[in-house]
Amino acid sequence: MFVPSGINGLDAIIPGFPKGDLIIVAGRPGTGKTVFSASFIYNGAVKYGEKGLYISLSESRESFLQNMKSLGLDFEELEKRGLFEFVEFLTLREEGSRSLLSEMVSIVEEIKPKRLVIDSFSAAVHHFKDPREIRVFLHTLFSKVIKRLNCTTILIEEIPYGESRIGYGFEEFVASAIIILRLRFIEGRLIRELTIPKLRGARIKVPVTCFTIHDGVTVFSPQKPIEVVMFNRFQPLPETAQRYSTGIKQLDEAIGGGIKRGSTVLVEVDPELTYEQYHLVVDPIMSNYVFSANRPLLVIPSAGVSWEDVVEHVKKWGITGDMIPKLIRVVEPIKEIYEELPPFVVAWEPSSPEKDFEKLIELENSLIESTQHPPLRFIGVDRVIHYHGPEGALTLANLDVTRTRKLGSLTIWLSKGIYPELLKRLIPLASIHLKLIERNGCLILYGLKPRTDFYFVELDESKGYPIPRLIPIK
Repeated sequence: MFVPSGINGLDAIIPGFPKGDLIIVAGRPGTGKTVFSASFIYNGAVKYGEKGLYISLSESRESFLQNMKSLGLDFEELEKRGLFEFVEFLTLREEGSRSLLSEMVSIVEEIKPKRLVIDSFSAAVHHFKDPREIRVFLHTLFSKVIKRLNCTTILIEEIPYGESRIGYGFEEFVASAIIILRLRFIEGRLIRELTIPKLRGARIKVPVTCFTIHDGVTVFSPQKPIEVVMFNRFQPLPETAQRYSTGIKQLDEAIGGGIKRGSTVLVEVDPELTYEQYHLVVDPIMSNYVFSANRPLLVIPSAGVSWEDVVEHVKKWGITGDMIPKLIRVVEPIKEIYEELPPFVVAWEPSSPEKDFEKLIELENSLIESTQHPPLRFIGVDRVIHYHGPEGALTLANLDVTRTRKLGSLTIWLSKGIYPELLKRLIPLASIHLKLIERNGCLILYGLKPRTDFYFVELDESKGYPIPRLIPIK
């Protein structure tokens, strides 16, 4: 039988924890073991009314309460409601294993919690004189506390640097579940990973995923294919006389209040990301620009994306069929046209970078004349490189940056990382450089220019249209 962990997102990838059994949460210092285990108790009390007990051999009550409150977990309120108790064994642990064990069993029997955390097993066994006492401790804990009281228990274990084995080795055989927490670093920013090597009685569907300790612990499921059902038209966020909004409140805040007018935004995405994944972030920027003042949009699609794909996508923002001919222009680099194109699709037969840019200016000027606004230019970098080569693409990029700044408009370059050498040369030209990557099936967004934190990206359809929810990785 399983009980829900209560930890945000974790029960979406596992059936819960084995009820009345032992769970080991292990990791090196700083990986989030304490807040993960505390979240197990906190959410058990808040969501299910289950009393929790936290036994600490390494931290005082005051320190614990203060640290947890800074992460959004108010244990003092739970104490007042009789749903939580904290017991510290900072002095008692020096008196030896027998005294520690008997006192621990006694207090658990008295409080009768449904959820128990012992922080940490590593601190306890450090003061055992005989290795055999470790087995006695585990056996007594398992038989007299966990099984007899049907108390689901987390035992925290430290994994020393340079080692991969958990504790003394035999704890792994006693426990019904093992959770290992790790830190990974990408470009100087940390990502927290959670691994589930053992869960007795259940198939582990997602053995490795990511999590954050922002406002308690949130575990992320690998992202499923994005399927959007449109109910409402996109509602733009306010912009200022100096800055455009990205359409994503958290992103606006992260980059200093939005995008300065006249900016070029480079969006770099992992090649394996799907069209729907990277457009989950790109679309709000474009739709906020369009809907804020009925501004036009000029698109040179990236490789593999047709004008039909563009039209289908803008309709998901709420752009209706009668608005498309007025506001949208899609440039299709077609040398031989086998079909009649709608008026908003412009056939493009590439020549030199300079001549092609002149054609774009003509197209842009016609949109300015009809709408009284300069268009946002969305340019698939890989498509331009295909027709003009790296040097030609760089020429166009320089012309584009100057034109965008002059008009005070906005340009988005989308790079799929297919041409890394050119990407290095584009970065200095861009005002903003955002990057989208995938780790363990989770979509992650961060800024390189300006530098931002890592954010997990989740689909939010609560407003009736697709918008990303950004959750900081802390």
